[in-house]
Amino acid sequence: MEPVGEEVIPDESRPEHALRLLLSPEEAAKALGISRATLYPLLMRKEIPSVRVGGLRRVPLEALQRYIGELLTA
Repeated sequence: MEPVGEEVIPDESRPEHALRLLLSPEEAAKALGISRATLYPLLMRKEIPSVRVGGLRRVPLEALQRYIGELLTA
């Protein structure tokens, strides 16, 4: 529990997307170090699963971690 009246200072060394469970396609591509044009075919082929939230496409952070694990074991 943090002391009353003290500000929480965010850890600037952590990328913003590391705190979120769902990423936009742009954020997911950036996290993987690839372009959006490379990511979209992976999403369409369901190599990286994604979900719809309202009208927005989102990529679960867990899906990116699983995809990287699969690349490492292939």
